[in-house]
Amino acid sequence: MTRPEDLRNGIAALADGEKESARRLRANLAVFARRADDPEVTDLVNEVLGGRRNVRDVVSSPQFARELSAKLDNLETGLRRLPPLERERLLDRARHDTEPSTDDERLDELRDTGLSSSPLDGDGEVESV
Repeated sequence: MTRPEDLRNGIAALADGEKESARRLRANLAVFARRADDPEVTDLVNEVLGGRRNVRDVVSSPQFARELSAKLDNLETGLRRLPPLERERLLDRARHDTEPSTDDERLDELRDTGLSSSPLDGDGEVESV
Protein backbone atom coordinates (compact mmCIF):
# COMPACT_ATOMS: atom_id res chain seq x y z
CA MET A 1 0.00 0.00 0.00
CA THR A 2 1.26 3.47 -0.88
CA ARG A 3 1.87 5.77 2.05
CA PRO A 4 -0.50 8.76 2.12
CA GLU A 5 2.40 11.21 2.58
CA ASP A 6 4.09 9.74 -0.52
CA LEU A 7 0.99 10.59 -2.54
CA ARG A 8 1.09 14.17 -1.25
CA ASN A 9 4.85 14.69 -1.58
CA GLY A 10 5.25 13.15 -5.05
CA ILE A 11 7.51 10.29 -3.97
CA ALA A 12 4.97 7.66 -5.08
CA ALA A 13 4.87 9.19 -8.56
CA LEU A 14 8.68 9.36 -8.82
CA ALA A 15 8.96 5.76 -7.66
CA ASP A 16 6.30 4.71 -10.17
CA GLY A 17 4.34 3.05 -7.37
CA GLU A 18 7.19 0.71 -6.39
CA LYS A 19 7.30 0.46 -2.60
CA GLU A 20 11.03 -0.35 -2.40
CA SER A 21 11.99 2.51 -4.71
CA ALA A 22 9.91 4.92 -2.64
CA ARG A 23 11.49 3.60 0.57
CA ARG A 24 14.98 4.05 -0.81
CA LEU A 25 14.21 7.58 -1.99
CA ARG A 26 12.90 8.49 1.47
CA ALA A 27 15.99 6.97 3.07
CA ASN A 28 18.34 8.83 0.75
CA LEU A 29 16.54 12.09 1.42
CA ALA A 30 16.84 11.45 5.18
CA VAL A 31 20.60 10.88 4.88
CA PHE A 32 21.01 13.96 2.68
CA ALA A 33 19.13 16.10 5.18
CA ARG A 34 21.10 14.73 8.11
CA ARG A 35 24.37 15.59 6.43
CA ALA A 36 23.25 18.98 5.14
CA ASP A 37 25.21 22.00 6.30
CA ASP A 38 22.25 24.30 5.67
CA PRO A 39 19.47 23.88 8.26
CA GLU A 40 16.98 25.17 5.68
CA VAL A 41 17.72 22.10 3.52
CA THR A 42 17.06 19.87 6.50
CA ASP A 43 13.74 21.63 7.08
CA LEU A 44 12.76 21.37 3.40
CA VAL A 45 13.45 17.63 3.31
CA ASN A 46 11.63 17.21 6.60
CA GLU A 47 8.59 18.76 4.98
CA VAL A 48 8.82 16.29 2.09
CA LEU A 49 9.13 13.28 4.38
CA GLY A 50 6.13 14.54 6.36
CA GLY A 51 4.04 14.89 3.19
CA ARG A 52 3.77 18.68 3.50
CA ARG A 53 5.83 19.61 0.43
CA ASN A 54 6.45 18.11 -3.00
CA VAL A 55 9.82 16.46 -3.52
CA ARG A 56 10.21 18.00 -6.99
CA ASP A 57 9.89 21.52 -5.56
CA VAL A 58 12.53 20.80 -2.94
CA VAL A 59 15.12 19.15 -5.19
CA SER A 60 14.79 22.02 -7.66
CA SER A 61 15.23 24.67 -4.95
CA PRO A 62 18.39 26.83 -4.91
CA GLN A 63 19.16 25.69 -1.35
CA PHE A 64 19.06 22.02 -2.32
CA ALA A 65 21.13 22.68 -5.45
CA ARG A 66 23.85 24.49 -3.46
CA GLU A 67 23.99 21.70 -0.88
CA LEU A 68 24.09 18.97 -3.52
CA SER A 69 26.82 20.75 -5.47
CA ALA A 70 28.98 21.09 -2.36
CA LYS A 71 28.49 17.41 -1.46
CA LEU A 72 29.34 16.29 -5.00
CA ASP A 73 32.50 18.43 -4.96
CA ASN A 74 33.54 16.78 -1.67
CA LEU A 75 32.82 13.31 -3.08
CA GLU A 76 34.86 13.95 -6.22
CA THR A 77 37.76 15.32 -4.18
CA GLY A 78 37.70 12.32 -1.87
CA LEU A 79 37.59 9.84 -4.76
CA ARG A 80 40.52 11.57 -6.50
CA ARG A 81 42.62 11.24 -3.33
CA LEU A 82 42.14 7.46 -3.09
CA PRO A 83 44.70 5.10 -4.58
CA PRO A 84 43.34 3.62 -7.85
CA LEU A 85 42.78 0.12 -6.46
CA GLU A 86 40.96 1.37 -3.38
CA ARG A 87 38.85 3.74 -5.51
CA GLU A 88 37.86 0.87 -7.82
CA ARG A 89 36.90 -1.35 -4.86
CA LEU A 90 34.76 1.40 -3.40
CA LEU A 91 33.01 2.11 -6.70
CA ASP A 92 32.47 -1.60 -7.32
CA ARG A 93 30.92 -2.00 -3.86
CA ALA A 94 28.63 0.99 -4.51
CA ARG A 95 27.50 -0.52 -7.82
CA HIS A 96 26.58 -3.84 -6.21
CA ASP A 97 25.24 -2.75 -2.83
CA THR A 98 21.48 -3.12 -3.24
CA GLU A 99 20.57 -4.16 0.29
CA PRO A 100 18.09 -1.85 2.02
CA SER A 101 19.67 -0.16 5.00
CA THR A 102 16.85 1.84 6.57
CA ASP A 103 13.57 0.18 7.43
CA ASP A 104 10.18 1.87 7.21
CA GLU A 105 9.82 2.06 10.99
CA ARG A 106 13.04 4.08 11.28
CA LEU A 107 11.92 6.37 8.45
CA ASP A 108 8.62 6.95 10.26
CA GLU A 109 10.55 7.86 13.38
CA LEU A 110 12.69 10.35 11.46
CA ARG A 111 9.65 11.90 9.83
CA ASP A 112 7.65 12.10 13.04
CA THR A 113 10.40 13.52 15.24
CA GLY A 114 11.92 15.87 12.68
CA LEU A 115 15.34 15.38 11.18
CA SER A 116 16.85 18.51 12.64
CA SER A 117 16.08 17.43 16.21
CA SER A 118 16.56 13.68 15.87
CA PRO A 119 19.78 11.96 16.92
CA LEU A 120 20.40 9.74 13.92
CA ASP A 121 23.67 8.23 15.07
CA GLY A 122 22.01 5.40 17.03
CA ASP A 123 22.60 2.16 15.19
CA GLY A 124 23.96 3.83 12.05
CA GLU A 125 21.30 2.34 9.77
CA VAL A 126 20.53 5.62 8.06
CA GLU A 127 24.18 6.17 7.24
CA SER A 128 24.50 3.72 4.35
CA VAL A 129 21.57 3.97 2.02
